[in-house]
Amino acid sequence: MEDFAYFLLVSSPFGAAYLWIRWYLPFFSDRLRRVRPNPVFVPMMIVPLLCTAIIFLALKSFAASDVRDDSVYLPMYLALGLAWIGVGEWLFRLMGISAVFDVLERANRAAFFAVAGALFGLSFCYSGGNIGEGPGTEAVLYAAGLATIAYAAVWWVYATLTQIDYAVTMHRDDASGVRLGGFLMAAGLILGRAAAGNWVSYAATFVDLIRYGAPVLLLLLAAVVLEPRLRPTADAPARSVLAFGVLPALVFVTGAIIYLVQGAFPV
Repeated sequence: MEDFAYFLLVSSPFGAAYLWIRWYLPFFSDRLRRVRPNPVFVPMMIVPLLCTAIIFLALKSFAASDVRDDSVYLPMYLALGLAWIGVGEWLFRLMGISAVFDVLERANRAAFFAVAGALFGLSFCYSGGNIGEGPGTEAVLYAAGLATIAYAAVWWVYATLTQIDYAVTMHRDDASGVRLGGFLMAAGLILGRAAAGNWVSYAATFVDLIRYGAPVLLLLLAAVVLEPRLRPTADAPARSVLAFGVLPALVFVTGAIIYLVQGAFPV
């Protein structure tokens, strides 16, 4: 396990470079530029840079001392994080939303909000797995991996029960996209916090994730209960983005932040 984890760490710069070159290549496609004006073209280019900043700040401020003060390991763990969210973005398609197809090719603004929130949430999951002292890369992979699996599971349950992904991709409802993005950011904050802390053991990390990640179930319940009242209907096919998108998203994220700061990180 240790050898495999170290291999992933060392090879992560190459993996990150490959994944993000593939990500940015479509932005320079003449075909996409000729299709239609895309209001989210530039913002979509900026989102990965913001994710990079989130991960870097977490590593530099809260990672193990032998990482945050090391000029070799810090860039490697940053590259591992970029590869992490690069793979995650590719897996978003399993949830029914594609950054390339929906955001770039179809110029779907609602999908942009959802994808941006999903990338931020995934960055929080990975960052949380790096917070605290630990024995090495295998501890980071385990903690961040548990958080990411829980993140994907919560997203899948939310989408399955509410069909919000269809409102985003098929109906192009901006309020639904903002709402989904806010939900995913909040889920990432909660699960990233649950993955944080000084390493004790695999079992202790698993128990901590369940214990400190449990509030994500309250978030999920609230989102599922509210969704029928917020989704577009035949009588109101275009909901107010502010009232039905931004406001619920702010409630989700604010609740997660309050939970994040009201207590100590698990140790």
